[in-house]
Amino acid sequence: VRIGAGDGPAGVSARLRYSEDLGASQLLHVLIGDNSLIVHTKMDADVQPDQMLPLIFEPARLHLFDPETGRRLQAPDYDEGISHD
Repeated sequence: VRIGAGDGPAGVSARLRYSEDLGASQLLHVLIGDNSLIVHTKMDADVQPDQMLPLIFEPARLHLFDPETGRRLQAPDYDEGISHD
């Protein structure tokens, strides 16, 4: 997930709840509707609580977890069937 122009098919708007400074990067705790999401991004993101952020999802870089077991879910192969000629 990255902050950018949220106008593409993989873009959504999220409301920033708060951020955590990790030194060279930060964790952004956001809400998309009623769903919580944590975005790990570079420290250069200039954001404020309650700000609406345009987020772009990059499927190959997502890490999804089963809410019951906490185990990481296997991501589908998005390049399957796509010719790279």
